[in-house]
Amino acid sequence: MNDISVDRYGDFIASCSDDGKVCLRSLYSNEYQEMSFDRPVKAVAIDPEYSKSKKRQFVIGGLAGELVLNEKGWFGNNTKKVVSLKAPLPGCLAHTFPAAAAACLPVRQPGRPARNW
Repeated sequence: MNDISVDRYGDFIASCSDDGKVCLRSLYSNEYQEMSFDRPVKAVAIDPEYSKSKKRQFVIGGLAGELVLNEKGWFGNNTKKVVSLKAPLPGCLAHTFPAAAAACLPVRQPGRPARNW
């Protein structure tokens, strides 16, 4: 296990590992989800409102230097690359879920149109 993250209410915990698995588990019910990715996952950050949200968002990152947002969709989970860094993402950087999720929002620079990552 490389990293763990707990939602604000202490209802859900997420963990990740080098085998590419991300596990999300409720601490008070039988709800459990396991996802597999084709590369090691070094960092995970669960939405602080995960237990209250219908989107069920979490962010993962690893050696490729990509921050990936995962959320529940109509036909399963959707993944979206949020940021691509030049260096591997250590576990400590992903603990700021709001900052990672904010990277999905349009970015506006003075004199330039807004763009999505």
